[in-house]
Amino acid sequence: MTPFPRFLDALYQQYAGLNDGKLASYIPELAKADPN
Repeated sequence: MTPFPRFLDALYQQYAGLNDGKLASYIPELAKADPN
């Protein structure tokens, strides 16, 4: 893997479990989305 995809993979691994925050309810379709 070249450096950039490796960097993206590391970011994904670091933040994949993050589930803080709220959906963007000001966007109608996102307001309907299941946050899980």
